[in-house]
Amino acid sequence: MIKHPNEFYSLEPDQDWMRPEQDTPIKGLTLAGDYTKTSNFATMESAVESGELAAKIVCEELEDF
Repeated sequence: MIKHPNEFYSLEPDQDWMRPEQDTPIKGLTLAGDYTKTSNFATMESAVESGELAAKIVCEELEDF
């Protein structure tokens, strides 16, 4: 078990609901960072994956523009 007082969310089972998606209901606002929902824990790898997902969302929005 990993415990850290500054973690954004708990690593316990069924706690992933606390991590927001990259896409938001606010037009033009896309989230990226290790705290967002990815396939990894909040790590540097998670931050990279989140950035890639966010970039894909932004590109798709630009295509619709």
